[in-house]
Amino acid sequence: MRKFLIVTTTTTIAAAAVISAAPAIALTGGPARARPSATFSFVNSKIKAGGKPRLTYSTAHLPRKSRIYLQWQVGTARVWQDVERLKMPTGTVTARSVPMGVWTYRIHVVAYSHTVVNSASRQLYAYGTVTYATLCQVGMDGSCQNGTVQIGTTVFTYAELVDGTTTYPTYTEALSFGNTSCSSITLEWAEPEPTSRSGNTSYMEVVQSASPPANGSIGSNTIGALSVALDGGPFIIDVATNDGLGVYMNGSAQCYTPSGER
Repeated sequence: MRKFLIVTTTTTIAAAAVISAAPAIALTGGPARARPSATFSFVNSKIKAGGKPRLTYSTAHLPRKSRIYLQWQVGTARVWQDVERLKMPTGTVTARSVPMGVWTYRIHVVAYSHTVVNSASRQLYAYGTVTYATLCQVGMDGSCQNGTVQIGTTVFTYAELVDGTTTYPTYTEALSFGNTSCSSITLEWAEPEPTSRSGNTSYMEVVQSASPPANGSIGSNTIGALSVALDGGPFIIDVATNDGLGVYMNGSAQCYTPSGER
């Protein structure tokens, strides 16, 4: 009797082990179904205003009858609007031209009027020309003189006159600007040659918060040019001469806002 009970108990334990293991096998099942995905990137996220952005996109694991769209945000309410339908699941496309500004895009996938997946959004910067006169009005609160002056045999149109400068190497501040949307600025400046003497020199310097200063110098009766890459932070334009006379200034910048402010 004891031997029978021992055998029965052993069999019961073995059976229980098999039964307890069975649910684990059942729960394992097949591989998980891959989720739909959509990604994209701009070939160049900084373009000229009026240019056409070019982007590369990719989608995967989409259900049948899916429709793929490129969208951008428009209006003060930042409403998503279709730019165009993308007919292939993966590819490179050139979208329609955009005006000056910063624009937000995404890939939007729908099926049977329901959203399948949205990609992460990315920003495109479209740069246009902003005149030095505009920057001066913003940076100097409208206290900029403008007009024309003869420089050698050229009539130079100026947007600011720094009337009376310090003697180099001490500089006079011509323009102080805050955080900017401009990626670069090209400055022109000149000093007419006084009748009393010749051989004068004028100096230009652009100082930024996160970049080394850039500078240049020219002789009198010469129109100088200085192009500087801007880092997006505050910048100051300084001028100086070796005779204390006035410097006439003009130029333009490439910015994604009409005022040059960010």
